[in-house]
Amino acid sequence: MKRDFTFVKESTRNYLHYRLQDNDQIDLFCKKMIECNKIEAILPFSFSRINLHKVFCYNISTKLPLDQYLKNTLTHGQFVRLLLDIVNFFITTKDYMLAEEQLILDHDKIYIDTILDRIYFVYLPIQVRTEIKPFNLASFLKEIVTNAKVDDDGNEGYLSQILSCLNKKNFSPHDLKQLLETYLETELSVVATNNLTMHKIPISSVIESTSSAPVESTLLTETPQKSNQSSDIETSSTFEQKAPRSFNSILQNFLFKSN
Repeated sequence: MKRDFTFVKESTRNYLHYRLQDNDQIDLFCKKMIECNKIEAILPFSFSRINLHKVFCYNISTKLPLDQYLKNTLTHGQFVRLLLDIVNFFITTKDYMLAEEQLILDHDKIYIDTILDRIYFVYLPIQVRTEIKPFNLASFLKEIVTNAKVDDDGNEGYLSQILSCLNKKNFSPHDLKQLLETYLETELSVVATNNLTMHKIPISSVIESTSSAPVESTLLTETPQKSNQSSDIETSSTFEQKAPRSFNSILQNFLFKSN
């Protein structure tokens, strides 16, 4: 259902206002549920009187409308996390018994926090009196997939898997969630591997570090002397046993210094 919002700028902050109409009736249950619970991905609101009018006020500072955000080229990771945040949100709303028809799902009223890179929905707890078409999550997500600009690096296989999941007759948000989480885990593993590859060290550098590595102070501790001759032998033996350092120890020391 179409609602009329007003964009308000105050100093360095931006707000979205909704002024109650004469025939609007507040859904007190949903309003209280949001006020008493910090529900992830729902944009917090304040409710007050401005010039004798009752107003819902949403702080949208540092946030970008979804339709503008999708005009940017997203990495595969950003795109998958966006879809995952949306799926998690709609799974969560059922736990709080929030009415989906009170969500504002226009792309210019859904916001992305440009600092946290997280999605936020505007929830307006006003009872909907007219009959509306039931919300279809799969169609909503397919629209986002179609409109998004994703970095083209030759890895489009996962997109076909996502669309295949969305096109299933018995679409399951939980199945899609599992698919998206699996992709993110794979991506993180690849990133970790690439980082290790970037830190490969020439063996000559390790050898040089080994030859110049200082001997630990504990190796220089004198042992009780029985005689001059035996002392020299014992100290030399102790030094020869403790002085060599393992290759892993040298490598870890080198990595620590290079970082």
